[in-house]
Amino acid sequence: MAMGVGRGRPIAAALVVGMLAAVAAAVVLVFQPAGARGPAALLFLAGLAVGALLAARLPAPRGGRTVMERLNDVAFAAVLTFVSLLVGLALRPWLAVVPGLLCGVLGGRALRQQATGGPGRNGAP
Repeated sequence: MAMGVGRGRPIAAALVVGMLAAVAAAVVLVFQPAGARGPAALLFLAGLAVGALLAARLPAPRGGRTVMERLNDVAFAAVLTFVSLLVGLALRPWLAVVPGLLCGVLGGRALRQQATGGPGRNGAP
């Protein structure tokens, strides 16, 4: 086994979150009236940027998560995204920032490295 190779795949997680953000942006923009699509897109992008910055301030995810814990995290993120889309569509276009904020936080968390938990974790001797 190669040293320094982590168990998780942060790039794959970032790609999944990126696709989730693209779908969320498409859904938010499709359901906006024609005159409100520009402000909604700007608010979504602003929420995405603020969410990514907010994720940088959160603590790093702990290492050593089981497959079921990771699957539960993905399911919870999908539910949160669906609820944020409902909230984003409730008050047009001003709440379009909510799905962007959530997708930014999820993307930032996916790109962060796992916290080292001592010897034997994350390729440590």
